[in-house]
Amino acid sequence: MDRVYYSLVQEYPKAVVSSQVIEYLQMLKEENNLTFNIIFLIRLGAYIKGFRELKRHKKEILETINAKVSFFPTARSYGKLSQFIGASILYFKFLKHRKREKIILHSRGVFVTRVAIKLKKYFNNIRIVYDIRGDYAAESNYHAEIQNIPAEKMEETALIDLKIQSEIVKNVNHIFCVSNVLKERVIEKYKANSERMDVIPCLADHHNFFFNSEIRERIRTELGVNEKFVFVYPGGIGYWHYTDKVFQILKNLMSKWNNLYFIILTSQTDEAKKYASENLQDGTYLIKQAGREEVPHYLMASDMGILLRENHPLNEVAAPTKFAEYIMTGLSVLISDGIGDYSNFVDDNNLGIVLRNESPAEEQIKKFSDYFSSSSKLSRDEISKIGFQNFAKINYAEKMSEIYSNL
Repeated sequence: MDRVYYSLVQEYPKAVVSSQVIEYLQMLKEENNLTFNIIFLIRLGAYIKGFRELKRHKKEILETINAKVSFFPTARSYGKLSQFIGASILYFKFLKHRKREKIILHSRGVFVTRVAIKLKKYFNNIRIVYDIRGDYAAESNYHAEIQNIPAEKMEETALIDLKIQSEIVKNVNHIFCVSNVLKERVIEKYKANSERMDVIPCLADHHNFFFNSEIRERIRTELGVNEKFVFVYPGGIGYWHYTDKVFQILKNLMSKWNNLYFIILTSQTDEAKKYASENLQDGTYLIKQAGREEVPHYLMASDMGILLRENHPLNEVAAPTKFAEYIMTGLSVLISDGIGDYSNFVDDNNLGIVLRNESPAEEQIKKFSDYFSSSSKLSRDEISKIGFQNFAKINYAEKMSEIYSNL
């Protein structure tokens, strides 16, 4: 088949690019022999400031997948000038593909998708997959609320978003959403065609995330937590991650049970130490800056993963990658209610505890007491099997490949 495949990405944190872009492309190459070249369109300031890191990242990507990787700067912001620069760069980049049957552009982000749509005016063989990772309007409102932006300004921003997103969903060929809740919201708000949409949740690589009892026992022995019930949280620290609530709940539970332990895997160790010192007793927690290859082992060694988020429209459509990583390593999950499709998934499959964020300490303790005494808890192997079936990247490779082929 005479086609070329490109992944268009606007600037993202390196870890997110690695787990949500590179690993997917590696999977598609290995399972379906699809090779995507990658183009990053990055704001000028970020491009200049991070040039050395971008070069290192490019090298890492090339070592992972056999593809062409390009980083291009645009203007200082993602406005009209950046769109013009991005479209001009890609126009000349794609000239050599004019005679191809199709050019498939898998676009992550509003900016690069708008650039891709501009290109369609000049290349009738371009097909676009718009990868929607969340409710961008809700995310914008979330930050605006924190910054005390006036309501009138927020309403103006919402109208702009409505116009932009409605235009995008009308002009792309297919849409990926990370949750069914997000899919329904996109259909309702932007009048998207449901027949051109699929739900592809944030997934994990089964080669890295699985359950192994021998690894579990080795890590637990090294940490000296063989007799403990271990909670784990891998990720960022701060308001976005609902950190104060996480530590408050652990404090409440540790006041009732003295055999609890908390592993925090984060690069923000200073912030984590501050929260821990204010809420937890010495000897009841470990704060560690773990490499990505170490994280699965700590998940295997733990007993329950923490996934708490604030009650907000942006979290109602979310599909955090750590959920897939938890379940595939056989972890039960402590999750807030109303997180994408996952809170109901935990309830329906008996995978842990769904907690109301506004629940008092007494309710939290009651939930855990019921959980600890339950005779219907699934084994680690059973949870891991559910995780593999529902959240392993390999199980979506054929579906995604078929979608690309039918465009």
